[in-house]
Amino acid sequence: MSRPGAAGRFGVLVASASRWLREWHATGATRAKPRGGDLRYHRIEAYRVITLVAVEVQVDITLVELSQLLHDRHGAASTVQPSRPVRSGASSTAAP
Repeated sequence: MSRPGAAGRFGVLVASASRWLREWHATGATRAKPRGGDLRYHRIEAYRVITLVAVEVQVDITLVELSQLLHDRHGAASTVQPSRPVRSGASSTAAP
């Protein structure tokens, strides 16, 4: 079967079929390589104990406060932002 034929059969681009064939010739691999995973896990885990202690000291600590604490005391950078704007006096329930 040709590469374009195989690509059509499996619903992928011809480039992908070619890459898979090249990999099979080079290594004999017939399975997909692992993908994804949490690329930030090691950075988060480095602050595990500090984070747990901060939550124990202040049970209702917010992510923004925790982020600020980690930045101030340990220089840890963060991109924590509220998922939506917070307005003072706004109700937390949706309007009917």
